[in-house]
Amino acid sequence: MINNDFLTKFSQRIFNHLNDNENIFISPQNIMTAMSLVLFGAKRETRKILSEFLGIDDNSKIEEFQKSILNDEVFQSLAAAWFRDNLVFENSYLDFLKRIECKSETLDFSDQKSKDLINEWVEKATNGNIKDLIKSTNENTALVLTSVCNFIGKWNHAFDKKKTKNSKFELSNGKTIETPMMNMKEEFLYAETDEYQMISLYYQSGYYMRIYLPKESKNSFDLEELDNHFAKKAEETKVDLSLPKFKMSKEYDLKEKFAEMGLGNIFSNKADFSGISKDLFVSDIVHKTFVECEEKGTVASAATGVSMALRCCVRMPKEVVFKADHPFIFTINKNNQILFLGKVENPND
Repeated sequence: MINNDFLTKFSQRIFNHLNDNENIFISPQNIMTAMSLVLFGAKRETRKILSEFLGIDDNSKIEEFQKSILNDEVFQSLAAAWFRDNLVFENSYLDFLKRIECKSETLDFSDQKSKDLINEWVEKATNGNIKDLIKSTNENTALVLTSVCNFIGKWNHAFDKKKTKNSKFELSNGKTIETPMMNMKEEFLYAETDEYQMISLYYQSGYYMRIYLPKESKNSFDLEELDNHFAKKAEETKVDLSLPKFKMSKEYDLKEKFAEMGLGNIFSNKADFSGISKDLFVSDIVHKTFVECEEKGTVASAATGVSMALRCCVRMPKEVVFKADHPFIFTINKNNQILFLGKVENPND
């Protein structure tokens, strides 16, 4: 079974680059799904740069990762490759897509209806949570790679709606707002460090949300270090838990972010994706997400679209209090695989 440490490191790097005083919600697993489809066909310097960025290299490992992606009644993940209808693509790449059961379809990208077909597929696959992922296509579009995922998790211990009360939530700037706060007393896996309280709230089928609540707002966040500490020190503990309800939709221009993080090569004329087809470069990467957390459980969706164009254009007390009344970080996971990563800066936003 593939080791998911590379996904944890990838999650941390993206989060660090996005982290500011606003809500964040991304799916590192979903982004990796799409970007590893790109990496499979990268060659020479482009492959070196992209593999170092993603933390995965050998094509057999890429295929192993793709085949290890969770799919069950709680979490579903799909990928699709949309090819330009009059362009020749490498048979080895097409065979790879077949082996990982990636949907493949040819389109006339000069017709804007092609964009609508892709967006309809994404919207349907995410139960309507992600709309209009791809903004446009044109005669230079050669390939669009899309990955989607959908999560519907019911808590093992549901919150009682009657106990949900408006409570104060302190923002990073020191201001306070009123927000619906869910409350319960129950035993949870819990651990803490000098800087963080951590708790795992389990859904059905082994999925869980892990919440990292800083004791001070400016504490640094090291996901791998905190998870290692949790694995060693977490104990079943009676917790007086308060957690805000929250709902957010986010959109990220990852082309801009990834270029800032040193991935400029794949967006330039220097890009080499000859393992897919000749004269390709990445023209756009967009990532859209949705999450709603309430008394019964959590719904989350994500989609990533990678457009490629032709180069013609360029230990604890028996009871503790865990009151998430200020910004916190959370993940949704199974088997140590980070499916979603977020920060609640303002649950009302």
